[in-house]
Amino acid sequence: MVVTIPAGLSVEAVPSGCTASGVTVTCALGDLANGASATIDIEVRSASTPVPTSRDTEVVVASNTADPIPENDVDLTPLATTAAPTIDSVTPGSGSESGGTEVTIDGTNLTTETTVEIGGVPCEPVIFVTTSQLICTTGPQDPGVFDVIVTTADGQTATLVGGFTYVETPDVAPSFTG
Repeated sequence: MVVTIPAGLSVEAVPSGCTASGVTVTCALGDLANGASATIDIEVRSASTPVPTSRDTEVVVASNTADPIPENDVDLTPLATTAAPTIDSVTPGSGSESGGTEVTIDGTNLTTETTVEIGGVPCEPVIFVTTSQLICTTGPQDPGVFDVIVTTADGQTATLVGGFTYVETPDVAPSFTG
């Protein structure tokens, strides 16, 4: 079995019988009968966060392909899935067009590998607080109402439509007295 680890993650540990090279993990599963399955736990770490956090990734393979040679009856398609993220709220809901507003995103299934964009502009750095909360700092953007999008390492997204408003920063004219 060969598994390619998603972008943004690095392999930290593999079980006995497996080897890792870059983003590829190879495991010798031995003979699997048609219809059999095996579960492999691979420990990965986010490459995008300075916080050393790891999680187990479960990969399930099943043998379901008929072959005249029984030793070849192995389907190596990974079947693992993770729960999709959600966004419940973004606080505060507005900030300056020049960026620099620290926002808190509350939701579910957030991870250390989750990225955040507001109106297509990265909100970073992303600070993982819990699986239900992230904090990030807005980048500059033209004034307007924009969607907030979170994306997990496996590509699943959640969108809060109109979740953040960039407001125009007023020009302040110097005043002189005297």
